[in-house]
Amino acid sequence: MLFAPRSGEETQRLLKDKANDAKHRAEDLRDAAAQAIDRGKEKLRYQKQNLSAAVQAGKQAYRESVETTPE
Repeated sequence: MLFAPRSGEETQRLLKDKANDAKHRAEDLRDAAAQAIDRGKEKLRYQKQNLSAAVQAGKQAYRESVETTPE
């Protein structure tokens, strides 16, 4: 004879509850990861814009220095 701490019905309910908890945690983690990815993409876009602006400013400064340099 096997002794169990809970009845079969209680064990099934417990397992379902644990599975639902794990599912919700996984969904929360997925959402948090998606938000982190979105924040990373936004920061990357911002840095890309800054770099592009710096390159354009450098090109403009070079053009101006070439134009004003006596030959």
